Amino acid sequence: KFSAKEIFMYIVDASDNGDPTVDAIYHYNENTKKLEQGLVLDTVNYKKGTCHVYSTVKVSNGTLKVTYMGQMLATGYIKWVYEYNYKNGKFVLKNNTAKIFRKWHKGNFVANKNITFYKKAGTTKKAFTIKQGTSVKLQKIKTVKNTYYLQFKYGKKTGWIKAGKTNIFKDVVLVG
Repeated sequence: KFSAKEIFMYIVDASDNGDPTVDAIYHYNENTKKLEQGLVLDTVNYKKGTCHVYSTVKVSNGTLKVTYMGQMLATGYIKWVYEYNYKNGKFVLKNNTAKIFRKWHKGNFVANKNITFYKKAGTTKKAFTIKQGTSVKLQKIKTVKNTYYLQFKYGKKTGWIKAGKTNIFKDVVLVG
């Protein structure tokens, strides 16, 4: 509930394996007498870098805080929070970059092969390349054009890769 007129319903419907088939915020339109979809909480599918995404929502000070837990193909499960404001009848993402606050992988990620990281998410300008056996630390997640990107730190350098890359790090457990 954002105000007396801005009341929403959070609907989650899970499939047989527990993955949500519906995960969205709806609003009842008084004029049409119908539920209208306001925000789909995970618009990025496994082809874009993730699978098994779950979310929880909380409203605080006019902001919708969505805590996501998603299995990135590159890293396994991670957790992050995106915040949305409700303006002019629409939910608007405040920032498409978030700090990762929980990882199910222990410590740093060790490269299975040489990996090139990029200066910005979704671009082709190289930041640095690491060799097989090199360790990097996961920092942030970013959504660009319905694709997840992950930022890693190597020494003082940071760079981005697509979350959908597979078999690039050792000991990443994927389930489901």
